[in-house]
Amino acid sequence: MEKREPVLHLYFYAKKEPRKKDGKFPIMGRLVYGEKRVQFATQVFLTEEMLPHISEGRWMRSRRTKEMSTLAKIKNLMWMQYAEMGKAGVDIDLACMVSELKKAQKEPPAWWEAMG
Repeated sequence: MEKREPVLHLYFYAKKEPRKKDGKFPIMGRLVYGEKRVQFATQVFLTEEMLPHISEGRWMRSRRTKEMSTLAKIKNLMWMQYAEMGKAGVDIDLACMVSELKKAQKEPPAWWEAMG
């Protein structure tokens, strides 16, 4: 049996506790690549009505809200970094990918708003 190359997987899920005072749940992200795994905060908060869209993987097809657009931007940024690392022949560094996301969230580059 031939050995397969690992593939990047990106998951979003709701962290049930602690909730914000307004009842919204924080949405967490998880990157998995082979045996490596890293979790991160997305800085996105959703109401209970929107949670089925996350847990059932329908978040991309759901109504376009600011929160869903932010998740789409995160997804796109992660895949762009994954592709760039692969083209450069660099080992996939999940912690570096999360670090780049945090930088983009703190000081969004010009292309961040156009992405999504």
